[in-house]
Amino acid sequence: MATAAATVPSALFLLTMWALHARRFTRDLAEQLPLPVAAPAILACTFAGEWAVFAAGLMAAATVAVGVLLSRRPAVAG
Repeated sequence: MATAAATVPSALFLLTMWALHARRFTRDLAEQLPLPVAAPAILACTFAGEWAVFAAGLMAAATVAVGVLLSRRPAVAG
């Protein structure tokens, strides 16, 4: 599958970035979830046929948006 040439490296990149930056997230678990959840979703996009790369791009953009929204939440005191 030619689409795997785009989706597999993208998913591996997300997992690598998550592994490298996981120690930085000290506020809560929700900040850590977008990258490891998006990686298998991007791998699933491999089977979307001719729309696979477009779907993977949308998934990556949504992952960035969710990550930014989660990082902008106020810290919970306690």
